[in-house]
Amino acid sequence: MNDVPVVLGWNRSEIRVGLADPDAVYAAELGDLLSDPRLGLRLAAVVPDIPSLLAAVREGKIQAALVDAGLADEPERLLAALREAGAARVILLVGELNDPRLPALAEQARAAGADLLYKYALGYTLVDAIRRLPVPGGNGRPAGMEGRRDRASALPEQGRLPQVLVVYSPKGGVGKSTLAVHLGLTYARRGLRTALADLAQFGSVACLLRLPQRGKGLSSVLTILRQEPGVAAAPRFVDYLREAMVAHRFPGGQLDVLVAAPPLKADQFRAEDAEQLLGGLLRAGYDVVLVDTSSELSERNVGAFAAATRILLTLTPDIAAAWHCLQAMEVLQALLVPRERQVLVVNRLRRDVAFNLDEVRSLIGVPLAGILPEAPRRVQVPANRGRLVLPAGRFGYAAALRRLADRLCPQAGAPSPQQLPATPWVPAPGRREGVAWPSSR
Repeated sequence: MNDVPVVLGWNRSEIRVGLADPDAVYAAELGDLLSDPRLGLRLAAVVPDIPSLLAAVREGKIQAALVDAGLADEPERLLAALREAGAARVILLVGELNDPRLPALAEQARAAGADLLYKYALGYTLVDAIRRLPVPGGNGRPAGMEGRRDRASALPEQGRLPQVLVVYSPKGGVGKSTLAVHLGLTYARRGLRTALADLAQFGSVACLLRLPQRGKGLSSVLTILRQEPGVAAAPRFVDYLREAMVAHRFPGGQLDVLVAAPPLKADQFRAEDAEQLLGGLLRAGYDVVLVDTSSELSERNVGAFAAATRILLTLTPDIAAAWHCLQAMEVLQALLVPRERQVLVVNRLRRDVAFNLDEVRSLIGVPLAGILPEAPRRVQVPANRGRLVLPAGRFGYAAALRRLADRLCPQAGAPSPQQLPATPWVPAPGRREGVAWPSSR
């Protein structure tokens, strides 16, 4: 089991957990994980079969029931029986990600109000699922959460502030960094407290914004995490993060940036490090936290996926990028990242490219949040000349960027992400209504 980031002084009521799993080694590891008194969780019963688990629930020994899916011959009936017996929380644990029953189990768990989790996932994933246990007879808030705000409650609903937006693509060169920077500038100019964390192995955010790269950034954060174990749970961790930020001031706003660590040091970032980092930025009071990533499947990215409220799957209008995006979705499914957190962004679209957006969108199966036209005069040319600025104007890239920003973090009068149209507006070739297509000259 991985270490779980915790917050001291939660003062939460204890939740009694029961496990039905014949694997004694896993049971021992789970017991060690839940033994931390700061979590407010206790493994009260470990049983080898379903009847014993049902008996423990009926006797009031446990409130949250964890069941190995291998023991559930009829999952739907089992979930109903546990609910009827009085279990306030039911979690099915899947040991094999290639289990052919996985889609059916997910549907049955959703219908029964249960969770389906990979049993060997990061420890905080399981802990957060248990912590969502409602208070019996209470107001629906998680147990021990009365009047408090920790990581579980700080992670917002989609469309509400604060937001953690992770820009990701398994294919390099699709414009992830440029998109992350421009979204950050857009939100900062709107008066939102905005942070941009560069988790890419060869990060280019500092280069795009012409920021100093020595003495601050993710390198100093990782040093603190290694030198002071448990510091992420302390209030001073927020102060460390503020000191590590580099402020990019521009006319109309300020974007706070955590510049990338050197490549060799970036490899030392674990998934829990990334999760603790993003949780700390939320506690620091940022409205929007943007995360730029690299294309490899690193632990940094896995931790960012776990903390994200939106994952922006970014692709360019070519078949290779779409294929890589499909592969990325298989990885996200294996990591049990909810499909509802994923949206598609098409970047650098040109009218002379034979790219069927409707076919790609239906094949990938997630909402299309935005389409950004190729605009070298507004994006690439200024960046190459060392004066990256937020594009302005009523048409073209600037207008498309504003629409995307509105969909991801709705402001007054903007549509919410849950109300994304089935097909976002796509301009007809040559028209200037919303997007000015680049001239062929």
